[in-house]
Amino acid sequence: MATGPQIEVIYDGACPVCRRSVHRLKPRAGDPRIALIDARAAPDRVAELSERGLDPDVGIVVKAGEDYFSGAEATRYLAGLHVPSGRLERLVAWCFGTPRRAALAYPLLRALRRMLLYLLRRGPIKKSP
Repeated sequence: MATGPQIEVIYDGACPVCRRSVHRLKPRAGDPRIALIDARAAPDRVAELSERGLDPDVGIVVKAGEDYFSGAEATRYLAGLHVPSGRLERLVAWCFGTPRRAALAYPLLRALRRMLLYLLRRGPIKKSP
């Protein structure tokens, strides 16, 4: 039997929406296998992802076992783990419920994140040198 987290969610801790979304995931799922990793506090992990061609500044990254998901795929994967409780959460779950809807909705979500970070004067995620 495996011990420790089997699902890692690497997100932008400086983004209030990202932070709140992933922190709501863990209590709802009640799953100790899920590890939440703030990319801004883990530059070595960001560098490791960069070697794989993944950039948490471009989109959230999920490592599930040996598989990696990024952007719309990662958000869709997380939507499958999350149990929506309110109307907004059900709408988001619906938007990311299929690969096609996720591919259409994710660019808007990403643009809103970039605008929010710009307004909050928060720069890009840095990786270790």
